[in-house]
Amino acid sequence: MSKAELIGSKDGEEREFWEVDEYLKFRDAISDKPIFYYAFEVLFWCGLRLGEMQALTAEDLDLEAKTLRVDESYARLKKKDIIGAPKTKAGKRTIAIHDDLALELKEYLECLGPIDPKARIFPVSKSGMHHEMERGCKLSGVKKITIHGLRHSHISMLMEIGVPAVAIAPRVGQKRTSMTMHYGHPYEKRAREIANNINEMAGKQNV
Repeated sequence: MSKAELIGSKDGEEREFWEVDEYLKFRDAISDKPIFYYAFEVLFWCGLRLGEMQALTAEDLDLEAKTLRVDESYARLKKKDIIGAPKTKAGKRTIAIHDDLALELKEYLECLGPIDPKARIFPVSKSGMHHEMERGCKLSGVKKITIHGLRHSHISMLMEIGVPAVAIAPRVGQKRTSMTMHYGHPYEKRAREIANNINEMAGKQNV
């Protein structure tokens, strides 16, 4: 018992998220592999779960309105591709995306050429994403976090720029609390404000 550590003591010493400058260093390090570059862009700037990103199709993107729809999740089970509903009912949502990401996704789709609008635009494996995560961390020198930590990073970033929890919850597909239900209508107006705030955050880092 004397050798046992307190549960969570080690995890508590390290932050399981990146700040924006840390992510940008990582992003630059993996820019030589476009499919992973754009996949990580979606994860960080939108707060999607890995399976939600993997399930995205061209139909899910409205780059004129600058929105991204999440209504499916991908998993690989027993060597078979499984497409199903998101993890929770709240997982089905439409996210406002910021200007730079909309432009990047437009460029990405153009690079893919003619594609089935229902086909997955990020046919990357879970192991491939983990491998690229490790490679990027080593090249950039930023601390290693999990892929799910990117979701934590997104939430942390929104909190830093003053977005209230009741507006964050529907954006990231979390179950709504009674407060979230109460402020559900105002959130529809705030959806675009969130994307604009992210636009400012991303822009400052690129100056």
